[in-house]
Amino acid sequence: MNKVKKSIKEGKLTVGSWVSIGHPRVAEIIAQAGFDWLTLDTEHGANDIEIGERFLQGIQGTSCVPFIRLPENNSIWIRRSLDAGFVGIIVPMVNTRADAERAVEACKYPPVGKRGIGFSRANQYGFGLKEYVDNFNEEVVLICQIEHKDAVKNIDEILSVKGVDGAFMGPYDLSGSMGILGQFDHPDMRAAMKKVLEAAKNAGVVAGIHVVPPSVEDVYERYKEGFRFIALSLDITVLGHHFRKMFKELTPIIGKS
Repeated sequence: MNKVKKSIKEGKLTVGSWVSIGHPRVAEIIAQAGFDWLTLDTEHGANDIEIGERFLQGIQGTSCVPFIRLPENNSIWIRRSLDAGFVGIIVPMVNTRADAERAVEACKYPPVGKRGIGFSRANQYGFGLKEYVDNFNEEVVLICQIEHKDAVKNIDEILSVKGVDGAFMGPYDLSGSMGILGQFDHPDMRAAMKKVLEAAKNAGVVAGIHVVPPSVEDVYERYKEGFRFIALSLDITVLGHHFRKMFKELTPIIGKS
């Protein structure tokens, strides 16, 4: 079984990260660090399916499970991403039960869903088609992003949809929709997080969140709150943070030269 799916079923923590830079070496370097999963972001930035295939080739041979965050809840994007070889799908802006049902239908083969069948990289260009189709419905991980106040309002209905494996909170978009952009400790934001955590527990699915700053301490805090699918920062943030930190430390030395 997909090891992340297995961990989700067992209630164990998995930690991944986010990739915005569409070069396979970036994915390869991060995957080799030991993360459980790695997500290519195609919602923001310039990444597409062709870059997605190079991303998959970059992490092939590591134990890192490949996820993709889609640009929208779109059946063609879901089909092409799965055909490329991704086994985890993160769907943005899932705000209603109907949104969740549409994502499940696109991810799953009949009779559960409506995913089309074709020769592709994921099924060894047809040479492994039967085994792939027979097992895939149980292997794929579908995570719905909860990043709008309407999604929080409808969270119980969203997570009641069979085939949804988790709810992933997008803190910036969610706080923005509530008129408190970036105020993650605001009482309304804390209440929303608590509601999503409780709904996920009741539905038997995983609760996830993106810890955007490169902070291990923040990951531990989210773990203590009950989140078990946690993204630690992203490539561009880690690069920017650490290069700025190094240069700040270097500045006094430059000034003395």
